Amino acid sequence: MIADKPGLHTGLGLAAAGEVVIAPLNDPAESGRVRSAPSNLLVRGVRADAVLLDAAAIRRLLPARAINAHKGTSGEVLVIGGRLGMAGAGRLAARGALGAGAGRVSIAGDSRSTGAADPGRPEIMRAMIGASDPVPARFKVVAIGCGLGQDRQAWHYLASVLASRALVVCDADALNLLAAMPDLVRAVSDRGAPTILTPHPLEAARLLGVPTGRVQADRVGAAVELARRFNAVTVLKGAGTVIAHPLGHHAINASGNPVLATGGTGDVLAGVIAALAAGPLAGGTGASVAAAACAGVWLHGAAGDLAALRFGPAGVPAGRIADLLPAVLRLELGLPGPGENGTAG
Repeated sequence: MIADKPGLHTGLGLAAAGEVVIAPLNDPAESGRVRSAPSNLLVRGVRADAVLLDAAAIRRLLPARAINAHKGTSGEVLVIGGRLGMAGAGRLAARGALGAGAGRVSIAGDSRSTGAADPGRPEIMRAMIGASDPVPARFKVVAIGCGLGQDRQAWHYLASVLASRALVVCDADALNLLAAMPDLVRAVSDRGAPTILTPHPLEAARLLGVPTGRVQADRVGAAVELARRFNAVTVLKGAGTVIAHPLGHHAINASGNPVLATGGTGDVLAGVIAALAAGPLAGGTGASVAAAACAGVWLHGAAGDLAALRFGPAGVPAGRIADLLPAVLRLELGLPGPGENGTAG
């Protein structure tokens, strides 16, 4: 082909494409083979708004930590979820945030419990926040929905978070509530603070009011429509995850594999994106929010690639993906460790 095509890198097109060879007529020097990570621009000179995320692109987005970094400068994430027998979902999101470098991580959602938020990770704190309580101002980034439930309390939690000035990552049950309640949709689109939506295809279909097959038939179009409708950066998960900005810019992720096809990996992703939005890519601008979503998606997929390499193509629990995130930062992105080149890991 003369130019790379978005459809070759997502959904059914990704499964059918095999090896992709680009042979541009105008510049023979650009001919060559591309597999999982072609050039950054998907369609040179035609669709400059479309980007394929590879390791090189993420290296340009993620800065190394300063030598004098501390937990207060590394970002704080609040996870609201893990209710009604779904404590694991909230914990996986929190572990994803820890693995991606958040300085402090807390879980709220069950104000009656005073036990450890995550007995396996004593670093994760419990935030005693009731369903109708305002979000404390110190939390600049909130990930909500992982194991949140869809009852009255869940609605109050989501409404309170959307009314806050925090950057909000909406996943799982938060998306189901948005699909069922139009007043919450308006609360998202009218927010003065940034929002990131992370639906899988079925959740995206509910949000758009269309069959799932229509979403999968045009994954880029569905992601862009969601981003515009909700005025939110949208991450449409799946093979070749699509990240879309409300202005229509979009990217397709080149990392990841079927080892991620197991429950809980989406919760980990929500935490990863929240951590990057709170730490190295903080700022709250449209560019920084989109960058956090792009970097989080790629990092999460690369952890899946590393898991497949180390442990095999299936049977890897979602928690292991969170555990591998620091190794991806070092091995795949080449970010320096403590004391190397004047930086701290």
